[in-house]
Amino acid sequence: MIRHIENSNKFGIPVVVALNRFSKDTQNEIDLVIKIAKENGAFDAVLCENWAKGGAGGVKLAEAVVRATKSKESNFRFLYDLELPIEEKIRIIAQKIYSAADIKLSELAQQRIDLFKRQVSIKKF
Repeated sequence: MIRHIENSNKFGIPVVVALNRFSKDTQNEIDLVIKIAKENGAFDAVLCENWAKGGAGGVKLAEAVVRATKSKESNFRFLYDLELPIEEKIRIIAQKIYSAADIKLSELAQQRIDLFKRQVSIKKF
């Protein structure tokens, strides 16, 4: 969960964690997960009980999402400059999201990237 929050925050948007309740979950466990989520950068973390209570069980989540959309913390951004080559965009995602040292494209992947680049350049003219 912490890694997902960290990754989502890299896009500059407020993160809302939805915590599903299971029948054997204790209130202490629920409180701990919500606390950890908020301490690690979640805009909010809420208990969801949609399965047990239907739509009424999702009201808190909906309210948290609405608050997040109105938050001044929202400043969406891509992880990379949109003008970068595809290979560099893949590299940045691999490094920033998956902590990869680098990427190695298979021959097939490189062929498909090259095909895409040719198709895009044809459409520009």
